[in-house]
Amino acid sequence: EVHQEVLDFCNFIRLSDYMILESLQQYCYECWKQAKRAVTSSMSSIFLVEVSFSESGDVIFDPTIEELIDTVNAALDQSIITLDHLPRIVGTKDFRPHLRERFGNLKELYDKGPTLKQFVDFNIEYSKIREIIIKTVEESYENARVHSQGFKEFFNLFTLGKVWNADDYIKKRGGNSVEFNL
Repeated sequence: EVHQEVLDFCNFIRLSDYMILESLQQYCYECWKQAKRAVTSSMSSIFLVEVSFSESGDVIFDPTIEELIDTVNAALDQSIITLDHLPRIVGTKDFRPHLRERFGNLKELYDKGPTLKQFVDFNIEYSKIREIIIKTVEESYENARVHSQGFKEFFNLFTLGKVWNADDYIKKRGGNSVEFNL
């Protein structure tokens, strides 16, 4: 009977681990939805893009749209990777002897057991959220690019600002200084 309780305890540990994974997936999903709301809200200012001129006078942005999309994708992917690498309850040192008694080869339990990434991959909402975020960023970037073309007329001032020096316009007076005794 004690042996059966140990086996039941091991099943409980494994079930708890799976429930924690499912909860982490839910929290991750809520965070992705929150990110989508932040990006798609009107007047959101999530990213910093520097506006400048090329040598030929075209308005350019830094980072480029490709770099920005790569950054967004990397951040979304990293959120899943980070959660997937959190310590698992089935990997707890104190539980290993009991789990070994129940499941034998623990490597197989770890390797063949579910991962957070698998939970995420089965939820198609993640890819929908990613698509919406990417589409919104691309549209916003393009709208900003179109509206920024009005800055082209200031290219001459931009180039003048690179070489302008106030000292070129300061003229020193000649003569002697006058001392006033008030």
